[in-house]
Amino acid sequence: MSEHEAARPADGTTSQPALKAFMRRQRLFANLSEEDLARLLTMATLRHVPRGESFIEEGAEGSEMYIVVEGDAEIFHAEGASRQVLAVRGEGDVIGEMALLGGEVRTASVRALTPLRLLVIDKDALRELLSCSPSAAVTMVRTVTSRLRSSEAMLVQQEKLASLGTMAAGLAHELNNPASAVGRGARQLERVLERWQAAFQELAATGLDGTRAAALDALMTEARTHVPEPEASPLVAMQRETALTDELLAHGVEDAYEIAPALLAAGWHSPVWETCLAPFDSGQAAAVARAVGAAGEAGELLREAGAGAEAISSIVGSVKSYVYLDQAPVQEIDVIEGLESTLVMLRHELKEGVRIERELASDLPRVSAHGSELNQVWTNLIDNAVAAMNGSGTLRLRAYIAEPCVVVEICDDGPGIPSEVLKRVFDPFFTTKPLGEGTGLGLHIAHTIVRRHRGRLTVTSQPGDTCFRVELPVGG
Repeated sequence: MSEHEAARPADGTTSQPALKAFMRRQRLFANLSEEDLARLLTMATLRHVPRGESFIEEGAEGSEMYIVVEGDAEIFHAEGASRQVLAVRGEGDVIGEMALLGGEVRTASVRALTPLRLLVIDKDALRELLSCSPSAAVTMVRTVTSRLRSSEAMLVQQEKLASLGTMAAGLAHELNNPASAVGRGARQLERVLERWQAAFQELAATGLDGTRAAALDALMTEARTHVPEPEASPLVAMQRETALTDELLAHGVEDAYEIAPALLAAGWHSPVWETCLAPFDSGQAAAVARAVGAAGEAGELLREAGAGAEAISSIVGSVKSYVYLDQAPVQEIDVIEGLESTLVMLRHELKEGVRIERELASDLPRVSAHGSELNQVWTNLIDNAVAAMNGSGTLRLRAYIAEPCVVVEICDDGPGIPSEVLKRVFDPFFTTKPLGEGTGLGLHIAHTIVRRHRGRLTVTSQPGDTCFRVELPVGG
């Protein structure tokens, strides 16, 4: 456990002059009078912290600040099971002043990288320090401002990287499905073509004449271009397959159990003999059935591969639209196109229990903006709405013109935001999520981007209806 003792200098002695000399070297205390410095040292305590021990915990109340007398400390932010290092502080550095000055909880944790000796200044001592030394107050303001800028810049970058990682994982999942379908179809198509070739070789051996060859070509074309019927009930499908199998067996087709499903998929139901196989000899029927069934399978596999390739192309197009790849930073932006591409990017989060209602005006004017930044706004707001609904509910998207602005509303039917939280939702580092699950910067980043575009981001909330409203001036 950490221990407290009367303040003493870095050399381990109890000499007041040595400790005063150490304090005088620090900008925060350089201009204090001898009387004020002596009073501060009387109020302060010295704490030893063993290596590896944390002395500030994220989420705890900020009641003290620390001056590092000896050693190094690591400031970090918990992200689930991982840890994001924000800074390392050494001799003479101030730690923990932001939460103490603001009367708020700690936004990061601090642990000792080496054995530490800290001068501990509590709230009363800090208040007296600032009241008796204007220069200390100015130095403290500069220190806090610098820390805020540094911490926010680092965490904003971390938030962007985390969002990028989440979307990359979602896109990998979305691309995997159609890519797997294309690969699976290619492998199946190879086997189908082998059966097709074997059927043709068997028919060639029977001496297929021109009339029957033309009939076979027509049957295969019909099977290959057949549009699948609406899927029948399991009972009806079983009855059709049984009837067709029995008919093929009755005409001496030994592998009827393998051929019947392919013929059904190609659109041929019983009685297939009268409609499909009548022009052929009984010795040719089985080979003809295999060839027609293979043609039907090949056509279906090609359609599936085409659909998969089209899905991949659509996702890639949405990614290019989302990031505005190879386009000017500022341009005339179609807001609805940005919303739709964002929905594609977040599809992995929306498919489980989230219903989307769109009310998007077709005549919206374009807005001059950084397209990728606006898409980051839509991403943060939609992701926030889905999280508020716990992944299940209705997401409502509205876009309309309210001169001189284009207005976008992103609403959810979640439990709502309490009034005491509502007024702080855009504050940096403010979050209602458990420790380690969020930086509290998503909505702050969205608010900052909208303001930079000379727009407004506001929110209203009640149980069952939380709505974030973005107003963007048409003129940019």
